[in-house]
Amino acid sequence: KMPMSAGEWVKPKNTQQIENLIKMNYYLIFNVEFGRIEEKAGIPDHYISLGRCHGVRGAKADNGRLIEADRIQMTITSDDWEIIKRCYNFNEDEVILGRCLRYEVGYLPRVFVQCVLDFYRDKTTLKDIDEFVAEYQLKKGMLNSTFGMSVTDIVNDEIGYDDEWITSATDINEAIDEYNKSKNRFLFYPWGIAICSKARKNLWSGILELGDDYIYSDTDSVKCINYDKHEAYFNRYNDNIKKKMEKACKINKLNIEDTRPKTVKGVEKPLGVWDDDGHYLRFKTLGAKRYLVETEKHEIKCTIAGANKKMASAYIASQKDPFEFFSANMKIDEEHSGRLIHTYLDEMFYFEGTDYLGNKYKGVELSGIHMSESEYNLKISPL
Repeated sequence: KMPMSAGEWVKPKNTQQIENLIKMNYYLIFNVEFGRIEEKAGIPDHYISLGRCHGVRGAKADNGRLIEADRIQMTITSDDWEIIKRCYNFNEDEVILGRCLRYEVGYLPRVFVQCVLDFYRDKTTLKDIDEFVAEYQLKKGMLNSTFGMSVTDIVNDEIGYDDEWITSATDINEAIDEYNKSKNRFLFYPWGIAICSKARKNLWSGILELGDDYIYSDTDSVKCINYDKHEAYFNRYNDNIKKKMEKACKINKLNIEDTRPKTVKGVEKPLGVWDDDGHYLRFKTLGAKRYLVETEKHEIKCTIAGANKKMASAYIASQKDPFEFFSANMKIDEEHSGRLIHTYLDEMFYFEGTDYLGNKYKGVELSGIHMSESEYNLKISPL
């Protein structure tokens, strides 16, 4: 369930009042300041992102994630609070609470949920069908946009032109008030916040379950060793998700089959569950969104933010030792990276071209974008 009311400002005096509000089934967004805070022993990864903290003092981090600090200030949700308690040691008497928004919770509007389910069904059934690649990309983009639209910045600078472009700041309160009163509005910003915090909470239930067997995690996935030891957890989690889906569909009069469409090969893909991605012979990671695997079929596959997955995988696989090549300061030339640099052309320009029949022609454009191939350079942050 999601925030489904106007936010109400409250001022909790201590952490116990936060706990009471959570037990009363409110969804919370609040400011908090921790005194001395440090990660608990045995936690397999770091939950708090240093980039989301302000007023930081005496912090120690790993790849941008907080290990310990003498003092930090954050804006968090009730979901974040639950995970931070499990991952960090801190003195609750040193916790200072700021303003807090509380929301009553409920199911999202039925028409919006049906829209999401339709996009998900279409995306799943169209995947891996060569003649429907464009349609698949369209449905995937529309599905992703249901989240992106809900967290689009409400307040934007005003852009004007008087012989030159002029940018002026917008009054935040006026902009939000105008947005709230607009008859065209159909989304709610806190939905996007809640989606992210609930996704983190679900992911971290898996990370904390794996413990010493944890290897790597992404937005919605974990990599581990000794899977057999944790299979019961994944089955239990999936069963719970399916029960919640059935309950929500029954209450909202939705077709349960829309939550578990099948691929072109007839494989059922239910929403929200852990899906076994198979066994790797080798795995190596250099940070978030940067890892290399060797499958049981001895295929080399990579995920590298900023490089084309298919082209980069083929190039790395062609190296003498792909796992040695995949390292800090790795370079992939422009021919094999699949990386494109966009250059924006704001002035009018003339050009000559040749069409597919070999006919030459002249043209003019008022503006444009030029895309050129570029090499990929892997860098690792010192933090």
